[in-house]
Amino acid sequence: MHADLAALGLRYPIFQAPMAGVSTPALAAAVSRAGGLGALGLGASTAEGAKAQLSQARALGARRLHANGFCHPAPARDEGRERAWIQHFEGAFRDRDAAPPKALTPPYVPFQEDDAMLAVLLEARPEVVSFHFGLPREDQLRALHRADILTLVSVTCAEDGQAALDAGVGGLIAQGLEAGGHRSTFLREEDEGLGTAALLAQLRPLTERPLIAAGGVMTGQDLRSLLNDGADAVQLGTAFLLCPEAGTVPAYRTRLSAHLAALQAGAIPADLEAGTVLTAALSGRPARGLRNEITARAEQLAAPPPPPYPITYDLTKRLAALPAPDAPEAFSACWAGTGVGKLRALTAAALVETLAREAGL
Repeated sequence: MHADLAALGLRYPIFQAPMAGVSTPALAAAVSRAGGLGALGLGASTAEGAKAQLSQARALGARRLHANGFCHPAPARDEGRERAWIQHFEGAFRDRDAAPPKALTPPYVPFQEDDAMLAVLLEARPEVVSFHFGLPREDQLRALHRADILTLVSVTCAEDGQAALDAGVGGLIAQGLEAGGHRSTFLREEDEGLGTAALLAQLRPLTERPLIAAGGVMTGQDLRSLLNDGADAVQLGTAFLLCPEAGTVPAYRTRLSAHLAALQAGAIPADLEAGTVLTAALSGRPARGLRNEITARAEQLAAPPPPPYPITYDLTKRLAALPAPDAPEAFSACWAGTGVGKLRALTAAALVETLAREAGL
């Protein structure tokens, strides 16, 4: 194991992905107690909420913690584009006896504009802090390093990886195209679409700092393969979605179970994407998950382009919160990677131990 990761006291090079809304203190603590690195996705949290989550995870026995923040750029506002997106979904609101909103509001504050969140992290001192969608300010990064916190940045290409290394981050999370959730590309508009193994091959020559592979990892065999390809640790997100400790809401669990059953019955082609879709329709930024009514409406020929992240997310959340019985399943973002067909309903500890045994760790 890489010395920087061994210093964390990990038993296994297994990272639980910091999925906002799904990575609960109970899940993070269970993974940590089992010998992996538990995580909290704090990008959608206020500073007060983040403080409470970090404190609760420690109280539940998380001796090692990984906290994640969002470093997306402030979205460019375009009233006409936002109005067109709202209008395209008017029917979805009307069908459920609800009025569409008059305007949209970005639901998240990026980390580089949130020094209250930085203060929480410096006080709570999680062992690892990572960033998605970009880099924090230089002074924020320096402050985290002074607190002896290992910093990581998610990257999808060598260009982003080099930029993160040049900024002085402690390591990289190599996010392959197979990964569920949002793509973390930040320097360029176009995503190279590299798979996890191919991305590792590009990043490993750039640095001796820790490389954590993420994307399509569901079994110990997947984990072992990526360790053999040069990863120092492997991060799993989709694999934890059916754990009882995860914050996967009932509608999300129901859709995952139905999707898994359809895959097993052959009703969904078991192709390389396993029925998932990479779409910007749910949040304004490309992300991989299960199809729903939003993705179907976005694929219509008359669909306008969605507003930038995270403005589009505001509409998605409003639709999912409608009081109609079908709204949560029809509109919720159900992020999932291409390995979703290998989902197992295990406790977090059992999953970590199973992965370790399968990988021969």
